[in-house]
Amino acid sequence: MQPQLLLILHMPPPIHGAAQVGKFIHDSLYINQAFRCTYINLATSRSMEDLGKFSFLKIFFTLRVLSRILWELLTVRPELCYMTFATTGFAFYKDITIIALLRLFRKKVLFHFHHQGVRHQSERHAWKARVFRWALDHSNTNILLLSPHLYHDVAAIVKPEQVLYCANGIAETSTGTTKTTAAANKPVQLLFLSNMLRSKGMDILVEACSLLHKKGLSFFCHFVGDWKDTSASEFERLLQQKELSNHAKAYGKKTGAEKEAFYDRADIFVHPTLNDAFPLVLLEAMQHELPVVSTFEGAIPEIVADGESGFLVPKNDAAALAGKLEALMGDPALRKQMGKKGRALYEEKFTIHQFEQRFVTVIKQALVSPS
Repeated sequence: MQPQLLLILHMPPPIHGAAQVGKFIHDSLYINQAFRCTYINLATSRSMEDLGKFSFLKIFFTLRVLSRILWELLTVRPELCYMTFATTGFAFYKDITIIALLRLFRKKVLFHFHHQGVRHQSERHAWKARVFRWALDHSNTNILLLSPHLYHDVAAIVKPEQVLYCANGIAETSTGTTKTTAAANKPVQLLFLSNMLRSKGMDILVEACSLLHKKGLSFFCHFVGDWKDTSASEFERLLQQKELSNHAKAYGKKTGAEKEAFYDRADIFVHPTLNDAFPLVLLEAMQHELPVVSTFEGAIPEIVADGESGFLVPKNDAAALAGKLEALMGDPALRKQMGKKGRALYEEKFTIHQFEQRFVTVIKQALVSPS
């Protein structure tokens, strides 16, 4: 008989990396055939604006989640509890309450970290360091990270033998149409597709676009994503200040066919993020044969082969970003070559089936790890 799992994870809405992966797991026939799975949705926010904020409605949702977990622990008695773990905001307090309940029942736990933050929060708050140690440094606990590049975030608390690794993957969404190069007399199309957060580097990209504009280069930059810590009017004022109103535009959140159309029209994908673990948008861009320009952040060096499928630049360096974009803008053949390499890397390492296989493997490893 398959092992019984209790999976406590995020699912949309809102849409972010952890929720997308949670939905992949929940919907996976391969995973659900390997184990007897019971799912509990951790989400207490209904929009990106609600993330990290306190509300009394979230208290109600949290109590409902806790009661459901208690019921499953009493009736289903899972052999392993899988749980995503937040390091900041209201979600952090919710999660440590759930962990206390799992500890009370002495359950074997696998914590899946979709974001960085343990190291930073521990250095800022001594009490949080003690909480992380209580939660993570435990004999019947394993930690699931997206890449060895992210171990530094938990290294002060978690022993290497506790850590398992599982790179993300995504389902195929591209049409499979071969990418065509922009006509010589048309502006090169740049695409930023993420939540409109300063931590995703949108301000850095605007500054890089300003540098490109001052050089007289022909381009148009499309900003696609849900508004988070800025507004449409604030962003438009920024474009006006940089004299970019005719060279850039923000469209808000796009999904489905509208989102795919932006990928299909783009020539270069830009993600100058300042704080990321394993951005799924990079896999989407690679799937669509786009060269990627991003940063040396989190697991990105594992995703983007620097100099082969795109370029990586230091964080907060608009000049370096502009330089790599200029190199790609002036070389259509290089764009096509890098895009094809990115597509090959996606097919080799980051498909949804490869993720499912890796996930089943690490769950089996966690089930037999010493308690």
